[in-house]
This record gives sequence, C-alpha cells and structure tokens, in this order.
Amino acid sequence: MKTKKIVIGAVSAVLALSLPVTTAMVAVAADDTVQISVGSQTVEPGGSFSVDVTLSDIPDSGLQCCQFSLEYDPSLVKISSITAGKLTETGASKGDGTASSLPLFNQYIDESTGMASVIWTTALDDPTYWMKGEGVLCTVKGTALKDVSGKAEIAVTATARETKPGSGVENTEYDLGYVGTSGLVRYAVKANNGTITIGDGSGSQETTGGQATTGGGSSSGGGLKGDANVDGDVTIADAVAILQSIANSDEYALTAQGAKNADIAGDGDGVNTNDALYIQEWDAGLHEL
Repeated sequence: MKTKKIVIGAVSAVLALSLPVTTAMVAVAADDTVQISVGSQTVEPGGSFSVDVTLSDIPDSGLQCCQFSLEYDPSLVKISSITAGKLTETGASKGDGTASSLPLFNQYIDESTGMASVIWTTALDDPTYWMKGEGVLCTVKGTALKDVSGKAEIAVTATARETKPGSGVENTEYDLGYVGTSGLVRYAVKANNGTITIGDGSGSQETTGGQATTGGGSSSGGGLKGDANVDGDVTIADAVAILQSIANSDEYALTAQGAKNADIAGDGDGVNTNDALYIQEWDAGLHEL
C-alpha cells in the first residue's frame, strides 16, 4: 500500500494506481454534491455549547481530502476546540506513513477574526480508507460570552484567501474531493449553517455562508511559490505531492522546478514535512506564501 498525503488541496497521481476508481470518480464528480451541516443549540449567556458538523451525500467513490472554514461572531461566542468525529475513523491513520509527522485531522481557530478551518486528508490512494457515506466529521465546542444575547450563526464557508499567491482573486471553492490524474478534483458543496441562540435570541447576527462550487487545478506550470506539482496552481495537492515525495521518492520524486517551488518553510533547508504543513496552513487562510 503506497502512502501519499493530501494536506488540503491534493496531488495528481493518487488515483492513477486504481484506474477503475479514477475513471468512475472523474465521471461523477461534477454531478455530486456533498452536504456540510452544522448543528444548532440554545444556551444561556456564559453557557457552553457543543454542536456536530456532519457530512452527508458523500459519493460512493469517497472523500480523500476535506477542507473548509466555519465563520462565527467572536463578540457573541468563543470556540474553544474542534475534535475529529467518527466519520474520520477510516483506518487511514494506521496505514498512512506520513500521519505521524502531519496528522490526518487538523483544525485552526482564529479568535480575532471569528474563523476556524477544518481539515482531513489522507495520503493513501486506496479508497477503502477514504471517508464515505455520512456521519460526524467533527464536534465544535465553545462558550457564549457573558452579558450578551443574540443568535450567532456558525456558517460553512470557503476559506478566505487568494486563489493562488499574488492572484488578487478571492477564493470561493471548497477543497472536498480527491486527487485525480490532472490534480485536485472538487465536489460541489451545499452548506447548511448552524446557530447558537444565546438567551432570548434578541439581536441576531447574520453571516453569509459559502456557495456550492466545483473545480480542478489549472494546467500550466512554472516558478509559482508552493506549486510542488508544477500544475500552475497552489492547492492541497501540492502538500500531498511533497509528502508523497518524502514517503516514496523513487515513485513520486518532485521535478527540479517542483522542489524549488516547494521549499518554502525554513531557509533553503530542502523539502520536508514543514513545507507541506506550511501549504496546509496557507490553504486554511492562516498566512501568505
């Protein structure tokens, strides 16, 4: 079993080793829509809440990578933790050789902006270890602030960042899908937001959720920072390409240009897992490349 990791975005050769699966997934990807749903709860000011984020209508081919953001009002609620749910228990953590250096499930919470990013990826190319069906992806826990009342929407959104470094174009896509022979193949998304109602719920707060999108990588390569697979784009696929090259350099070696593009963390210290993590964090909107 080969290991290759998607760190939110993804990499091309993952499905090339399983032609029947690859062909089926490419055929149905544009027509399938994954639903992301956030639970709702009513709490008193200062009270704690715990809501599940579930995925449903996952195509039979499965999800190899999953990344999106949750937007909320930090003046009404504080998110303290986001923990992996049962849907992520695919067995991939035991077979994925890169899981020890970069966990399959990651979450980032920015209290200052009211934005949290959720990530699950696996480097395994065997769809048996991908997320399928429906279930709880993660559980979000937090508290309502004291002396406030209102409705704090927890909205599912695409991560706020540029589509690629220096583009000046805002990202509107979710990274839910798999790595095909041409790069990351995205499924469409239907977002179902949740609400934390505080006290009597007066003074509601509205947040605009993300819209269903699909997409794939662009095709032209070059010296783009972070573009490890040299497809002219920066996605989770590039983090996967880095991890694949580390796990199996004979089969998944980066090109000379790809290695140059990928060496972004540290000061010319070579391509390593820190570079994959840096791309993952960029894809989560935490910093610039």
